[in-house]
Amino acid sequence: MQPDFVNKVQHILRSSGLVPDRLCLEITESMVVNNLNVARKMLNELVALGIHIAIDDFGTGYSSLSVLRQLPIAIIKIDRSFINDMDAYKDGLSIVKTIVSMGNDLRKQVVAEGVETLEQCEQLKGLGCDKAQGFYYHKPIPLAELNKLLIKK
Repeated sequence: MQPDFVNKVQHILRSSGLVPDRLCLEITESMVVNNLNVARKMLNELVALGIHIAIDDFGTGYSSLSVLRQLPIAIIKIDRSFINDMDAYKDGLSIVKTIVSMGNDLRKQVVAEGVETLEQCEQLKGLGCDKAQGFYYHKPIPLAELNKLLIKK
């Protein structure tokens, strides 16, 4: 919520040479809900630069649907707790199915967080989830190790 945040991002983009559409900034509902008007203005400015905005931990806040409607969100990241509940509770799968369907209907990219098993991965694909992240794919590693893995492939 720094007033000069957009200017800082512009400066970093210029100095790094990063193309803006390669940058995705993640926000949480709690970051924006207390000052929605300021957040909306700032996020619209970032989107105008070509930057993508993702809402992280979707569904854990108290104004998810309102935030989706009012802010220029391109990506919905389903909180890992819902992914874990897919296996544990029948209703858990229904919640994930609803979030994915809603995201698709709103033309948002949907990303599942905390995918840990092949079964979760396959269920999410079957539901139409666009992307997934989690230990099923790989545990977090330092950049140098990632580069080694990429060179091998």
